[in-house]
Amino acid sequence: MPVKAMEHILSHNDPNVTLSTGTAKLMSDIVVYKVPRHTVIELRPQDIFSAYLKDAGAEMLATDGVQLLLRDPNNLTQEIIFTGLYAVIKEFQDSLKTKKIGLAKLVPSDFQIVIQAQATTILVVANCYWQITCKRWANLL
Repeated sequence: MPVKAMEHILSHNDPNVTLSTGTAKLMSDIVVYKVPRHTVIELRPQDIFSAYLKDAGAEMLATDGVQLLLRDPNNLTQEIIFTGLYAVIKEFQDSLKTKKIGLAKLVPSDFQIVIQAQATTILVVANCYWQITCKRWANLL
């Protein structure tokens, strides 16, 4: 079966994404992207992780915590790819300030790419946006 590799951007618009408001003051899932069947996501050191996270009134505090992690399909194990402050990931355009993934990782079918936040208040995910650049490998007919 032929495989096609293509540059890709995971974002809030993807149909394989589930969004949650999270829990105030606790590190909790706000984005879960499930890698589709017959697909592999390749995270590369130069790929970018950016997010703009907002509650009902204002942007999340720069000192609030954020994590990017990978989780197996059975929710038994997870690997933290990034943990840090929101201020580090909120840049989208200035390549000198954007957060680079900094490592290489293949994420197979059915695994999850998860963004967690520890916001002071509950986030309004409809007002949030994010992106992760990557390479997508998909089986073709």
